[in-house]
This record gives sequence, structure tokens and C-alpha cells, in this order.
Amino acid sequence: MDLFRRRAAYKGMNRRGLPDPEVINAELGTAFEESEFLLQEERRKYFRVAFPQPLPGEMRILEIEGEDGSSRKANILIEDMGPGGLSFLADLLLPSDQECVLQFTTRLNNEEVTVNGRLIGVREVDSGRYRYDIEFDIDENERMKLTGLLNIVQARIRRKAAVAEESSLENSAQRYPRVI
Repeated sequence: MDLFRRRAAYKGMNRRGLPDPEVINAELGTAFEESEFLLQEERRKYFRVAFPQPLPGEMRILEIEGEDGSSRKANILIEDMGPGGLSFLADLLLPSDQECVLQFTTRLNNEEVTVNGRLIGVREVDSGRYRYDIEFDIDENERMKLTGLLNIVQARIRRKAAVAEESSLENSAQRYPRVI
């Protein structure tokens, strides 16, 4: 094993054995980026907020292949959302081989949000349950407003996670006192 591979195998991994980009970039520079170790290219243009619990929402079909496809609303669970799109779970199978325009409605920071998007990916996660990837079709003003709401939501999620971690550490310290 040459020196580059050994360094990448040990210094570039985090505690879980996964690549740690900060260590890799600091230690190996751009050589790592050009190597065969680059696992997956991020294709998204925008950040995504992963919700700790799926966010309830509604979806309806507006168009199929350019024709009116108005449908009733269906309940969905939104797993993550960003200014560029979202991923959701549903118990219904949408036509993935046809161009569909979908409308999504949910609440972020106590504000109703309605956006249109198109289906770009689907996979079955359980028997009869599907995970869909959506790319939004919105103008820059709507995207800026959505970005602001998502930044607030993301800050709240991080704050709750930090409080939960701090509480867990305090409980551990009380259960296991230090021996001096």
C-alpha cells in the first residue's frame, strides 16, 4: 500500500470509519479530491434541512405531461427540504415516467408554505411506501423567502439538539461521578 492510500485510510476517517472532509482536505489537499476515494458527488445546488421527525404536508398533482391533472390532496411526510427541493414519503405511486407538476403545502415556523415542483426521482422504501425527490419550480423571490424560513427552522433544530446533548451529558455526569 503506497503512502497516499495509508494516509487516506487512517487520517481521513472519522470515528465511524467514514471519510472526514475537513481532515482529508487539510492533510491531503486537492490530491484526495482527484483520487478514486471521492465517494459521491453532491449534485444539489442548495442546502437541505433534514427534519428530526418527518414534517406533515399535503401534495396534489397540477399537471401531467402539460395537461391539467388536478387531483385531490394527498397526505405526505416531508423528510427534508431546501430552497431547491424536498424529499417526501407517501403511500401512493406517482407516474415517474411522465412529466408531472406537483404542488406541496406544509407549515414552517408557523407559516404556511406552498411550492410547486417536479418529480426527479422515486424509490420504494417499504412495501407500498415510496420516497420521492422533488425539484422546485419557483422564482428567486419565493426561493429567498423559503431560504429564510429554512434557516430559522435549521437553527431551532440545532438548538434543540444541543440542549438534548447537554442534558444527556449532565445526566451522565450525575449517574457516574468522577473518582479523584
